Amino acid sequence: MTVVVSILGAKEFDSGKTTFSTSLILTLRKKGKNATGFKPLAGHECIEQYDFYLKNLQESKLYGHDAYFLQIASQVTLPIEVINPVDIMTKYDLNFEGHYSSVYDDLGIGRFSFYEEDRIKNIYYYRKGLKDKLCIKLLDKLKLKAEEVIEVSSFEEFLEIHKKYYQRSVSSMFNFLKKFADTIVIESFNDSVYPAQPVEESELIFVCNLNEIYVHEKEQFLESIKESKDPFLLRFKDISEKMKPKYTFKLPFLESTDDEKQLEKQAKEYALELEKIAEQLKLTN
Repeated sequence: MTVVVSILGAKEFDSGKTTFSTSLILTLRKKGKNATGFKPLAGHECIEQYDFYLKNLQESKLYGHDAYFLQIASQVTLPIEVINPVDIMTKYDLNFEGHYSSVYDDLGIGRFSFYEEDRIKNIYYYRKGLKDKLCIKLLDKLKLKAEEVIEVSSFEEFLEIHKKYYQRSVSSMFNFLKKFADTIVIESFNDSVYPAQPVEESELIFVCNLNEIYVHEKEQFLESIKESKDPFLLRFKDISEKMKPKYTFKLPFLESTDDEKQLEKQAKEYALELEKIAEQLKLTN
């Protein structure tokens, strides 16, 4: 049986999710677990992550920093679409602000990936009237391997395709990944708390707030969001007062890194504390 844990952010940006997630994966792997990361939804900006834009262009793929580093920490040869089934690339700085309308304003290209009929399928979409030369150049390459390409002409259409494809995409890849991993570490999108299938199957919910880690039990977490009419847009701050963590841990302050060679170093800085956390929460039994 696969053990699933979810990593959320206490704030929109720079909460330490990727640093904690990759370090936890590496710690669990050193303890003999076949631990793998999973990023259901990711978002990135093509100029700020220009190095990944160039990678995308070379590989005819669409992914960003977080998914890549989760894949490196997981030490798997699975396609990155399995680690990150849904991705959004914006033309300018990604500014979620708790609502997808702010993402749509600067939308470039998006992707939904599925594992169906024993293969990976990709559906791409882009904003109508797209003029950004970088996005157009990448889109032209992505079209060559796409199952379908969708032109999106309004925010309402953007939401509709997410309602149509998001759950199907995430569930198909999550169920496929469970065949390969005994532990799955899920990293959320910013401070979003939307309870898709992987989160609903999580045994524990970790919330990162820089060097503080709050641990919540799944039942209390899910109960705290049931009252909302639109859980898809809920952020952690919307539910934080409705629940109390079962555990609170402190970790050293670490700077985030864009260097994959630094992942092991970061994990070593966290090692003693993470081993204690994993043992206390029975993740290494």
